[in-house]
Amino acid sequence: MALHLFFDLTAALRLAEHAVASREHGPSFSEHDDGIACPGALVWVHDHGVYLMSSGLPRLDDPDRPGSSLVVYADGWNPDTDGHRRDADLGGDDFADHLHLSDAPTH
Repeated sequence: MALHLFFDLTAALRLAEHAVASREHGPSFSEHDDGIACPGALVWVHDHGVYLMSSGLPRLDDPDRPGSSLVVYADGWNPDTDGHRRDADLGGDDFADHLHLSDAPTH
């Protein structure tokens, strides 16, 4: 059975709006290696839970965690409230994938 991840839409839109409005972005590893500018993205992360964050710089700070970026956990995947979960569809390694919101780099 395929894994389905669900995110709070209002919270995810806040991240997307931040990424689109930002003039600078943290590139993905491949963008950095290839010298390509990130056009703005939601970053889908699997490390300490499964969550989204904005690629926009300066980062969108989390008011509840000073010095950390605001993240939106997938429903049931916040390790602080849901415990540590695993799923074979996510693989065994941690990752950060950029879900681009535009094709064109911002300037």
